[in-house]
Amino acid sequence: MHNRIPGDKVYLNHALEAWNWFKNSGMINNDHLVNDGLNTQSGGCANNGGTTWTYNQGVVLGGLVELYKATGQKAMLTTARQIADAVIASPLLSPKGILTEPCEATGNCEFDGTAFKGIFARNLGELDNALPGHPYRSYLQAQANSAYAKARNSADQYGQHWAGPFDTASIGRQESAVSLLVSVL
Repeated sequence: MHNRIPGDKVYLNHALEAWNWFKNSGMINNDHLVNDGLNTQSGGCANNGGTTWTYNQGVVLGGLVELYKATGQKAMLTTARQIADAVIASPLLSPKGILTEPCEATGNCEFDGTAFKGIFARNLGELDNALPGHPYRSYLQAQANSAYAKARNSADQYGQHWAGPFDTASIGRQESAVSLLVSVL
């Protein structure tokens, strides 16, 4: 909100407060990936070791890019790059270089899970645009090329598995593909 309201200080302060809490929450694990929750039952606040869904990584990337635009603090981009690089290097999230949701192996992705990779791709594109030399452009292009060649049917509908084969069409799968394709424009 801060970046869209001239002269705002309230939303910027809230965003920085939220980021400082999140950064110190433990949800970013030792591999620089964002887990899907915290254990709070014992009164503490510790990483629960939950799934590292791609959208969790993407939402943080987008937020850090916006915080960098608001503050000029390069540390925001440094952290975003650590998370992005961790996704790309992850054998679970990018096997053979193609973004994959952890639930794809079992075929048990919930309805909303089919949109998760698009959230990551869209926000990785925002990070790429904020960095000199566009270091993530080739990764995004590889995703788009694979999805177009291997995850698309004759009606130009996209499946969830960007590495192929096409499985089925749904709104989440289409949103995800559109976000990916827009990210490489």
